Amino acid sequence: MPHHSLGRAVIFALLSGVLMAASANLHPIWWAAWLAPAPVLAACCGRSIRAGFALGCLAGLVGSAAFLPYFLGIAGVVPALTIVVMRAVAQGFAVALAARALFGGGTASRFGRIWPVFVYPLAIAGLDTVNSAASLHGTAGSLAYSQMEAIVVLQAASLGGTPLVAFLPSVAGCVLALAMINGKAARGGVAAGLGVLGLVLGFGLARLADAPANTFVPVALMASDTLPGMTLDRWAETAARYMPDMTAAADVGARIIVLPEKIAALHPPQQTQAGADIAALARGKSAMVVAGILALDGDSQANRAIVGRPNGDVRTYDKQHLVPGFEAQETPGHTPLAVDAPWGRTGIAICKDMDFTALGREYGRLGVQVMVVPAWDFVGGWGEDGYAHSRMAVLRAVEGGFTLVRAARQGRLTVSDRYGRVLAEAPSGDPIGRLLVVAPIPPAGGTVYAGIGDVFGWAAVALTLLACGLVTRQSRSAV
Repeated sequence: MPHHSLGRAVIFALLSGVLMAASANLHPIWWAAWLAPAPVLAACCGRSIRAGFALGCLAGLVGSAAFLPYFLGIAGVVPALTIVVMRAVAQGFAVALAARALFGGGTASRFGRIWPVFVYPLAIAGLDTVNSAASLHGTAGSLAYSQMEAIVVLQAASLGGTPLVAFLPSVAGCVLALAMINGKAARGGVAAGLGVLGLVLGFGLARLADAPANTFVPVALMASDTLPGMTLDRWAETAARYMPDMTAAADVGARIIVLPEKIAALHPPQQTQAGADIAALARGKSAMVVAGILALDGDSQANRAIVGRPNGDVRTYDKQHLVPGFEAQETPGHTPLAVDAPWGRTGIAICKDMDFTALGREYGRLGVQVMVVPAWDFVGGWGEDGYAHSRMAVLRAVEGGFTLVRAARQGRLTVSDRYGRVLAEAPSGDPIGRLLVVAPIPPAGGTVYAGIGDVFGWAAVALTLLACGLVTRQSRSAV
């Protein structure tokens, strides 16, 4: 096994970091994630576990650089630097552990010839699982979102969620590193890695080929960016902006009409008026109308969706996952909302709710066939995060097995199916952005992942801890 010079090892780590940056930003390149681990893992061959950790951290730092302007813009200096350092340390841990298993002599023999190729992917999947469970931002930052344009790969989310999607490109990177360094001696590990990839990607192809016939419903999404703030108790002004387009969409057949999050801040009397206007339109046009508001009542605030149903009934849903800092003064909701409609069971969520896998799974178990999501994305000096944030919601649709209808201010109007295929998309606009499309309504039934949750992810955590134990044991025995 070659031992690269320190300078070459650093260059390899930097190359991995560049590939990581290409696959982990607001507009990722999916195939870069499949190559990214290989150079830094190869650079670790013949080096100590500490050197492997340092090289992995270097790759992780470079890989996080693409996100740094975004983190600085929405979180500030200290949180942004904390995020970057944590991501770098996580990458250093995964690289050091995997390099020891792949090229670590006695440690590798404890793993056998097959399992070393899976140590890095399992570590990445395990870290993804822990982050999703512990972070206030849910699955934000998951490697899985690098794969949103690789539709066959995305189907793995219906089995194992983001951990399994993140696992796949990591396997490919390890297979490449093992083949580069160990040659013929690596045949068993390479074959095992390729076999697992073949099985999961074969499932993806079969799932796409076996897509059942859908029923369809016309949907209309609209979002104005010229009401930049929340107009306090000025529902009439807000309605004047949206009502003509809503009525026109309903007149040409739209049966689900979705407005963004927080289009107005309203006290109870104005909330009542907004509900009455939305109900009247819904009843008169036999449509479902969903609009997001900030509901004010004394000192309390709630990020709320008003839902007008075709029968004139009005329901409300309060956002369960609030944005830390930005929405600290608001009271979160605790209850999902799924209602029956002529086209099928319809669920309601708001923006950041869709960053969390547990909520998507819950709606999948409730038999939801279409998820309606008012949203509000970010725009700043780094650009806009409408693509990245909309794709997080698209992945929830694959995990839960439903169609997604998401309307975002300062972002995108997006409709996708249960397979993660974006069927139509348009920008929010000035004075208003519009999207009218016929959306598929899949059969009720959810997915494997909706039923079993993060079984794969937590198994990856357990196996990663086992790998840590083997490495620690070998290190002690070598002293």
